[in-house]
Amino acid sequence: MPEGEKKAQTVIPDAPPDEMPMPAMDFGSLAPMIILMGWSHLDIDCGPGTVGLMYVRYAFAFVCTAVATIMLYLYTAVSSSKDETKVTVTTPPDMSNPEPREEEITYAEHDFREFKKLAPQQIITILIMTVMHWKYDFVRPIVMQSVMLPITILKMPLVKVYLLGKKAEGDLKRPWKPPPSPFAGLMGQTDQVAPAADADAVEVKPLTEKKDE
Repeated sequence: MPEGEKKAQTVIPDAPPDEMPMPAMDFGSLAPMIILMGWSHLDIDCGPGTVGLMYVRYAFAFVCTAVATIMLYLYTAVSSSKDETKVTVTTPPDMSNPEPREEEITYAEHDFREFKKLAPQQIITILIMTVMHWKYDFVRPIVMQSVMLPITILKMPLVKVYLLGKKAEGDLKRPWKPPPSPFAGLMGQTDQVAPAADADAVEVKPLTEKKDE
């Protein structure tokens, strides 16, 4: 090769991993689809005055009573907590404070705030399902909630710590994060693949460079 020429320099990106991790899926994410498919397959007669409708109503009433009992127990347990251990939480923006801010609160106050988020959600869900069934005779929504309500409740950190007696460590360490989206695993996989796509912009220098004579 002539002295005035240099070899082309090419930056080759690292190859992406051969196997990408599968997104984590749990039964709670698949439960609605399983319930709907099973209900359609069984073809249970739940018309007015049928035995099937009576059992569906009994099941929904039992679940609502159980949820209300759990909420009452949690309120009593959280209200009586005297844990003064401090934890730093990020308060989301609202009308009075447009910017998120960090503040230090006790475990007892943290848990009571979590209860005030959890209880209204369950109450509103039960009220909506009850009105839909009473006014429009919808059956499938109360069948689904008879299964989904217990699943949702038992996955809550507040229930795991106060009702199931699990230690507040690891994933249950305060402050508690909001439950992830069912598609969080897929989004995480997309984020891992994205940098590899950026690496396609390969830096290639000219094939030859003449020295100034």
